[in-house]
Amino acid sequence: MECKGSHSERGFVLPYVLVVIAILSAISILGVNTIRERTADLSVLIENHHVERAIEDAEEIVTYTFLTRPMTTRGLDVSDRFLDPSTILPDLLPDESDVPDNEIWKATGELRRLNIRGINVDVFYRDISGLISLNSASESVIETWLSANLEQPSLAKSLAAKLRDYRDPDNRRGFLGGERADYRFRTLPPPSNSSLRTIDELNRVIDWELTPTEYARVLKHFSVLPMAGRPALQWSPDDLVQLYREEVGTVFSRGRPDLVDEVILNSRLPSEGARFIFFADGQSGSPPLQRIVEFERTTGAPNLPRQRRTVADGVMLVDKREYTPNDDVKQLPVSRSSNDQ
Repeated sequence: MECKGSHSERGFVLPYVLVVIAILSAISILGVNTIRERTADLSVLIENHHVERAIEDAEEIVTYTFLTRPMTTRGLDVSDRFLDPSTILPDLLPDESDVPDNEIWKATGELRRLNIRGINVDVFYRDISGLISLNSASESVIETWLSANLEQPSLAKSLAAKLRDYRDPDNRRGFLGGERADYRFRTLPPPSNSSLRTIDELNRVIDWELTPTEYARVLKHFSVLPMAGRPALQWSPDDLVQLYREEVGTVFSRGRPDLVDEVILNSRLPSEGARFIFFADGQSGSPPLQRIVEFERTTGAPNLPRQRRTVADGVMLVDKREYTPNDDVKQLPVSRSSNDQ
């Protein structure tokens, strides 16, 4: 009888043992999968950190190059020839006759490549005077752009007026504009009554609710550095040239389009301001990282104070294809001095 009881008890306990083993196995599998996922996430974070560091290092190299190299009629001279920065004057054209075309970083907009510890960082440069300044452009210039680029062009006049009131120093509401009372009525932070520091600050301007497509266009065409109110079309993107060519001809040439190009080409050299866009591909399937910065320098004096503003920093800010007409991206020459920084 005892033997039978023992066999019966063993037969009764065995299914529970198997269930416990199955549960422990499932927990182990889940644990292993979780560890794998966490390890993969950690690897992506580490690799993204490496990409961010590569962008930081690329910006250091580009900053040094921009501060120490002279401007030519075509753009920034990035050749390896020695030039004493103190001898470079803003009103004196450097001798560029012996500088090959591939050693001029085009101010009209050109992509160059840096390889930072095995990571390709592509850098797009454009002279800042070819863009529209959010802080100094006239209301009519901004209205013209808005009319051509908004999904609802009828809002252009109103939005331009509200931007004018946001950045001007007084509290008087202009026609179609918006001042403190309007912001208070909508429980919004009051206008700064000063220059915009970043393009993202447009989100604080009353009624400026941009779609992603409109925001990408703003990033392409606008700057936050103070410049001449009207863009220098010699250095502008093609679509901006087409937009303002007729207006420039009307205002400056009194309706004579044949004089437009003469107006556009009045400035022989690019300005002392630059827009740089850094593109670095993400690792392990993560999205590519981008950074947009703007600089303003003092000619021939790299040690003097300068302006630097981060326009935007993040993932997929702009469509890189608009800045890469073909796959032939030239390397950016790196001087020994900048490499030692």
